[in-house]
Amino acid sequence: MWLHIITQSPSLIPPGILSSCNNLIVNQLKNAKDRDLVVAALARSEKGLLDVQYSRLIARLPIGQAIAKFGYAFDSADVEPFLMRPRLLKAAEPSDEDILRILG
Repeated sequence: MWLHIITQSPSLIPPGILSSCNNLIVNQLKNAKDRDLVVAALARSEKGLLDVQYSRLIARLPIGQAIAKFGYAFDSADVEPFLMRPRLLKAAEPSDEDILRILG
């Protein structure tokens, strides 16, 4: 089973759910509480020590860039966070009517 959580405010996700997420893709976050949670989820804020460089980077990520961490690997180097530029898909943006139809 795959579950994907998408949010603009990670601090609104219950802590037990966020800590169970092994894969994380983060774009720019302005809220300090959101950044603190994400830095911890990136394994960069253990025992209350805040990695200020990651928090600053997350606050000012350019459009089209993200920090990603994928949690399943045999080698610990493969679970390190990395800077990425996701590919943009050529797709039509859904209209308000499309969204309302999907939501029922």
